[in-house]
Amino acid sequence: MAEEALEIELRQETEFLAAYDRVVRAVNECFDVRGSDLATLVRCCLDNDNMLSKHHRKQYATRVPEAAMDLIESEARTARAELVPNDAPAPDDESLDDQAEGSRL
Repeated sequence: MAEEALEIELRQETEFLAAYDRVVRAVNECFDVRGSDLATLVRCCLDNDNMLSKHHRKQYATRVPEAAMDLIESEARTARAELVPNDAPAPDDESLDDQAEGSRL
């Protein structure tokens, strides 16, 4: 069970990193955004179902163009859609918790 949970965790991390790299590359091709700002926005977007919160949009509005923020969301959605096949069920948090609990028994 622990091995299966580890495989799931590694797959999810690999998918996250692939999506992150794709979004950063796309934004860098079109906009000149400070690396730390871009890293924060991309990570937050990917962690928040491919959406930037109003708070982050407002916080970075003076340094990052709105079009760049829109591109971050758009590329995040595209990257995630291409990385996760539609017919493959995504594991839910409960199943991961059950697996982790089973490995501790």
